[in-house]
Amino acid sequence: MNDSPSSSLKLLLGILLGGLLMLALLNIPQTLRREDSSEGAPPVPSAPDEAAPLGKLSPPAEKLEVAAKSSRENAAVRAVRRAAPAVVNISPEEIVRSRPRSPFNNPFGRDFFEYFYGGPRYHKRQNLGSGVIIDKEGHILTNEHVVANAIKVHVLVASGDEFEASIVGADTALDLAVLRVDAPKGVPAIPIGRSNDLMIGEDVIAIGNPFGLSHSITRGVVSAVNRSIAVEGRTYEGFIQTDAAINPGNSGGPLLNILGELIGINTAILGQAQSIGFATPIDEAMAVVGSLIEHGRLEPLWL
Repeated sequence: MNDSPSSSLKLLLGILLGGLLMLALLNIPQTLRREDSSEGAPPVPSAPDEAAPLGKLSPPAEKLEVAAKSSRENAAVRAVRRAAPAVVNISPEEIVRSRPRSPFNNPFGRDFFEYFYGGPRYHKRQNLGSGVIIDKEGHILTNEHVVANAIKVHVLVASGDEFEASIVGADTALDLAVLRVDAPKGVPAIPIGRSNDLMIGEDVIAIGNPFGLSHSITRGVVSAVNRSIAVEGRTYEGFIQTDAAINPGNSGGPLLNILGELIGINTAILGQAQSIGFATPIDEAMAVVGSLIEHGRLEPLWL
């Protein structure tokens, strides 16, 4: 009897399936042997992740931090960064005279009890002030009252180096003084701006040494210009008025515009008020600096 095509196809499929089944059965022992050999073997260590050194951020995190910091940077930050290296702390020493106190009322005059208790006594006193380096030769502009009566002047620059400064010149009427330090490594000078075009309400920044707190930054605005104030029986004119906080120790420090340029020398505060300070305009100050450096005083102009 002849086989039909369907019977031949079924036979072919049966042979094919049987062969595949036979191959699968022959492969089982090899698979079992590979699994047995892997049991008890130590795990293959994975490649360690690159870790940043202790205290440092990994490169991606560091980039994120730099980007975040840049987003917070504004004009005031850039102004301080530009000007602060030229700001100095000034510590003048002066001799102070004091008289002994008597435990009794003195009807005979001061000299009577000085005979028994000793004469006047003298001691050193150290004050605080600020200043700003105005050129590469090491000249420092500050207030005259900061260094008045000083026997020695110490200057601390932003780098941490301390120098003994010489008083080159001073003018009591303008309350300005020029010092000089000899710095072997050189000193940074502040950019000089102008004060004749100040706008009421524009941002200003004060840097100084209030109460010994070195390089303290305060910020405010120009409240007024051409102010006149009376201090200890003397009238000063042409001041810049600002609400940037100026405290004892700020005297002689710089008043900056938002570009980080020197526009004034912080000079005085209104004692019975808050946030009312005064600065000598830089145009007026720089007009006499040359005379103070060359002659030690402000030379009179003869007509």
